[in-house]
Amino acid sequence: MLTFEKLVTLTAERLAEHEKKISVETIRDRLQDAGIDEILRQAVNSGQGRLLVHDVYVAGEKRLGDGKANVPFTYQRKLGTGLWAWVGKNGAGKSTVLNSIVWALTGSDSGISRRVRQWIHDVLVHFTLGGEQYSSYITRSGGGSANDSVRGGIYKGFLTLSEIELQAEPVARYDQRDGMREAIDNFFMQKLGLTTMRWTAHSPQKDDPDLHAHSTTWRTYAHAIHIEDDSYDDLIIDPQKGYGRQDRKILEMLLGVEPARVVSEIQVQADFAKEAFGRARSRVGGRQDQIQAQIRQLEQECLDIDQAIGLMQQDQTPVEDDSVFVAKRESRAQLLNTQNQIAQEIAALEAQKQRIEQDILNAERARTAIQEQSEVEYLVNSLAVVRCPHCEATVDEKDRLERERSDHVCHVCAQPLTRTRQRGDLKPVIKEREADISGLKVALKQASSDIQDRRAKLETSQQESGKLGKELESNVSRARQGFTESYATLLVRKGQNEGQLEQLRRNLAEIDAERAEVDAAATWHLILQTAAEIADQYVFDLYKVVFNELSRLVVHLATQFGVPDLEGVEIDEKRYVRLTQGGVQLSHTDLARSERVKFKVAFHLALMLLQVRSGLGKHPGFLIIDTPGTAEVNEADFISMNRDLANIHAEYGEQVQILLATARPEAVEHLPAEVVERPKNGAFF
Repeated sequence: MLTFEKLVTLTAERLAEHEKKISVETIRDRLQDAGIDEILRQAVNSGQGRLLVHDVYVAGEKRLGDGKANVPFTYQRKLGTGLWAWVGKNGAGKSTVLNSIVWALTGSDSGISRRVRQWIHDVLVHFTLGGEQYSSYITRSGGGSANDSVRGGIYKGFLTLSEIELQAEPVARYDQRDGMREAIDNFFMQKLGLTTMRWTAHSPQKDDPDLHAHSTTWRTYAHAIHIEDDSYDDLIIDPQKGYGRQDRKILEMLLGVEPARVVSEIQVQADFAKEAFGRARSRVGGRQDQIQAQIRQLEQECLDIDQAIGLMQQDQTPVEDDSVFVAKRESRAQLLNTQNQIAQEIAALEAQKQRIEQDILNAERARTAIQEQSEVEYLVNSLAVVRCPHCEATVDEKDRLERERSDHVCHVCAQPLTRTRQRGDLKPVIKEREADISGLKVALKQASSDIQDRRAKLETSQQESGKLGKELESNVSRARQGFTESYATLLVRKGQNEGQLEQLRRNLAEIDAERAEVDAAATWHLILQTAAEIADQYVFDLYKVVFNELSRLVVHLATQFGVPDLEGVEIDEKRYVRLTQGGVQLSHTDLARSERVKFKVAFHLALMLLQVRSGLGKHPGFLIIDTPGTAEVNEADFISMNRDLANIHAEYGEQVQILLATARPEAVEHLPAEVVERPKNGAFF
């Protein structure tokens, strides 16, 4: 097991290999200051609970509009272990049922469209967690307006609505939306034995340049139990992206990699140390060199004055008009002041350039993420839509998409359209990101041009001041033939220069102190970053058997689902997922569209089954699969997926629960009849 002293020793050895002379005591002090010793002491394995939904109840009132009377509705279905399926056409309400369960279990209703959300009045879900019975109840009022309220709680036992209304005491209570999310997060994190892990990111707001720490919650981990048609990339970290800190934390926690919390905390401290180092270095900038140059110039001028005073103390040296010396020295002083201002401008422009480069990097990452999302949305939006996704009325006009995109209003029911998780046509969003990137690149080019311009002005000014210095030296050498400055004026000038030198040396001492601060920040970051890399590698080596077992199970399931020529899957030390298909190494984004869907479903199923088959990990054994491969997967492979799900139901049904929704009717023929529900009369659930 990785102890604090072992981490200190390994960090010192790694730094010594790179000729970094940092003492063991300094390393120990820095890691203790960051609280790493305490985090390592707290790194203990916690329990793992199983989640099982027994019953779902949804009640509300469907609003038809056009003066028609509202239609009350209720939906209820009893569930149990194993596989449970909802099979119905698009718009039948499958996703609404599943997202209502997600709402009750996580506090997040983002999967329910705003229009449908205002129809729902009550949601009641009975579930067991670690063998204990609970009821999650949500009731809402306000008609879906911005002022609507959400209240409810989680209660011990399987309670009816009547029993809850009779003032049953909840184990977690909430009276508004934010409070609901916090209460449900705390409840499930504790019951499932999950711990919080942190990561850092810059704020997307341009006026907030600070680095912020973010923490995982139950809603974060719930990405592993709910895969929708637009979220198959969750947990599968692509080496082409080069990021995925949140997905990595979900994956490691559900695989039972408990020391990952230590690694994440050390990395957070290293990120903040790196930020402090960068800002300190930018602040000091080029001020030190500029002040040293001014000191050298003033020291030379003092020597010239001392030489001139020595000459004037000789009888043969005449004292004449000093206007020439005064004018030149004033010009030289103005040039030195100008040089100082230009140096400060250059430092500010270089800091601005660094910020713009970071903004470009963030914008390019955002564009990449949206482009990947658009690939999935393209598949959904390219389907032949025959019903309005809001009011479920028949759609037959060819220009429906263009009108909805331009007006943001459904042309059938005249209800406003809003996005959740940036749905719809993402091309304008991508264009906006590209426009932002282009604008930032123009600003970057302008900043670089301004820096070059300032440097050219600085060089010209330095040449002029140097020329004046040489002229003054020449005048001193000709002092015997007619010196032009009075003795008193020279003494005054000498005193002024010495005063300026004293002030500049004080400024230099302050910069030296700041330079020491920069060096200390660099050492702090180096120690923490090295410790993070060592701890990360140590944890990966310790849990490599878990990652390998997950990889083997993914290959097995993906091959059964119809991914051809899949020879291997590797999760490397950076937690990137690499595939070998037909002798070629690639990432999952390189697969054909239909293969990507099958691979991602296989990955999430493998993550759940790993705990059942091998006793590894902390997955709660609960998975929602919402409309997998509606259009991407051909009929033969879709049938294979359903047969394999039926086999999982037969073999592991007592140990897991899978909720499946699909619009493809052929699923009915290959799933056990007792687990399938279809809407009555082929209408709506």
